[in-house]
Amino acid sequence: MIGFPLKHIISAVSKDPKSAIIVYKNLSMLPAFIAQNLVSAKITKGNRGILITSCYCPPNGDINTDLSKIEEIIQRHRSVEVLIGGDFNARSQIWGSQTTDERGERVLELIVTNALTLQNKKDSPPTFRTSRARGWIDLSIVNAVLARDIKEWKVLETFNNSDHRYIKTYIENVKAAEVYGLTLKGEDRMMDEIANDVGFEEVQNRIGTQMK
Repeated sequence: MIGFPLKHIISAVSKDPKSAIIVYKNLSMLPAFIAQNLVSAKITKGNRGILITSCYCPPNGDINTDLSKIEEIIQRHRSVEVLIGGDFNARSQIWGSQTTDERGERVLELIVTNALTLQNKKDSPPTFRTSRARGWIDLSIVNAVLARDIKEWKVLETFNNSDHRYIKTYIENVKAAEVYGLTLKGEDRMMDEIANDVGFEEVQNRIGTQMK
């Protein structure tokens, strides 16, 4: 993908990607599913592996089709830790919107049916913001296996070339007593690299992960 140095591993379609997963090369990435709007891959370091899914659900598309594919991926990987991050274009008072629409209800059904946990906070800053609108449409969802290790979730105010804000999730390795995440210096460097990517506006949702 244009704009990213060779130290990154990128999982995305080669033409007009709407979703991608980007990790540093000190991690192992095994793609599980790759499509224009949905990318899923198992990220591994040492003995720990996390299935990360990045998705973009178009506002005028059939979200039921998108959610069915996500659910299929979840069902195939029930025994591993799962993190889903995406622009769902769905609204619910549960995650900060003033109203709940039908798309939001469908996402809530996915969460409840599959015993997932929503990381978004109702009082968090909007994940989407322009000069004319704002919204809470980007969600972070994990399964029960991973939920206990989530130590921090927040929407960052870091400037980027997108109307969507970065979302940072810290995952702690309880056994090793380590925090999986970026150092402050490393975070700034990664954010700068992402913000300078000329193709960033085409990628609606990206998850950058580094395990210390």
